[in-house]
Amino acid sequence: MPTHETLRGVRRLGGSLASCLILSACSVFPESLAELGPDDGGAPGTGGAGGTDSDAGASGTGGAGTGGAGTGGAGTGGAGTGGAGTGGAGGARPDSGGAGAGAGGAGGSGGAGQDCSQSSDCAEGVCIGNVCTCAGGPESGPADAICGDGADNDCDGQTDEEDDGCWPAQTCRRRIRLTLDVSPPGEVLNSFPALVVLDANRIAYADAQTTGSDVRFHGSGATRLAHEIESWTPGGDSFVWVRVPQIPAAPAIGTIWMYYGCTDGGGEDASGVWDPSHAGVWHLHDDVLDSTTNANHGTNSGTVDSVGKVGRGQDLDGTGDDIDMGQRASLRALGDVTFSLWASYDALAAGSFSNSLGGFAGFADGRDENYHYSLVIRDDRSMGTFWEFGPGNNVSVASTTNAPTTAGAWHHYALTRDATTRTARFYVDGALIGLPVTYTENPTDGDASGFSLGRDPCCSQGYFDGKIDEARVETVRRSSEWIRAQHASMDDGFISYGAPETR
Repeated sequence: MPTHETLRGVRRLGGSLASCLILSACSVFPESLAELGPDDGGAPGTGGAGGTDSDAGASGTGGAGTGGAGTGGAGTGGAGTGGAGTGGAGGARPDSGGAGAGAGGAGGSGGAGQDCSQSSDCAEGVCIGNVCTCAGGPESGPADAICGDGADNDCDGQTDEEDDGCWPAQTCRRRIRLTLDVSPPGEVLNSFPALVVLDANRIAYADAQTTGSDVRFHGSGATRLAHEIESWTPGGDSFVWVRVPQIPAAPAIGTIWMYYGCTDGGGEDASGVWDPSHAGVWHLHDDVLDSTTNANHGTNSGTVDSVGKVGRGQDLDGTGDDIDMGQRASLRALGDVTFSLWASYDALAAGSFSNSLGGFAGFADGRDENYHYSLVIRDDRSMGTFWEFGPGNNVSVASTTNAPTTAGAWHHYALTRDATTRTARFYVDGALIGLPVTYTENPTDGDASGFSLGRDPCCSQGYFDGKIDEARVETVRRSSEWIRAQHASMDDGFISYGAPETR
């Protein structure tokens, strides 16, 4: 850290603007301009010349010193100190000497305070310090160690990581800019799990590890984002989930960065991608494991690995195949809930409980108050849900219009329940189907309850004939904008991929 005297000396070389330029070029920054004291005053004034008359010397008058303008500390300029005038020379005769010391110079006016605590200080053109390191307008860009702070240090109107010269992930050799587009206008999405889909046209696989272990994701500045690699296939399609802290509402766009060829010790944080509202997330990519910290892993009963919507999925025969997660307290939902998944049906059987995508309910234990939620595709292609609120009392809700689906095609299905307004909503491919449906009672709890995929959650019935992928249970009621964005993300229509950049 330079001393105050050093900084004052630099300022004397050319004023505030010169000091900013010099300090920026040398990468020497005080922790705060509030540390700096006022400048000293100007040079002392010079006294008037002594008289020449032999009888009486003229009285010398000290010249007024001009006070130097002080550069301010935090918000307030320091006053300059006036220099003392020097008295004129004495007269020729000892009894008539010139007058003594001249008057001291007046103190200079303090400079305007600029402590860099606000980004607006940067625009004033003389700011150095915590927020801005520019001086007098855009420069070539701050050093890597500074440009990762998420600020606009070079005053060009965008965060530094968007500048060509900024590379805060210094252990990584390559990167790709990912632009998240949530149009049409909607809401701000927080802690959003976005799907990054890679292929040989989007990433130079030869510059990455064969397992993708050298991949990192960054948000604004040097902020590392949690990610989960669902599958990594060099030369083919790879699927990676990234938790984006916040995606702005359209028409604004969000930006994150994917770095690779990294040599630091970082890596995946699979469970960190899914915030606590995610009770269960099953990618169904050659397994039935839950990616959340709840570890609601399933038991596979007959389903077969197959081509899925996102990588791999599971194929069910409609006669006895299912995935059973058992009695899991974290999957219970008596209030708000969102249950969603991708499905491609081969055929739809008749019956209100047929073609069940799954849900949470009891296991034929003699209790009627065990259903919490479920989701079915009826043979007329309407969607339905069912739950109970006491012995013999139940709620059965169906969509007001049929879903625009066809056999053999992948579609994203979602159910939301708002327990406060007592409203259920059904979505297909990110769009609301029909109108929101009101109901009378919320479910009540029961014992021996469990969750399953691919059949009616209560009993051995309603088996689904087709493929399923990317199932989720969330203990919140997701908005229409969230569900639309989730569908777009998993349909590879959410992110624009920039060209690979090399450090």
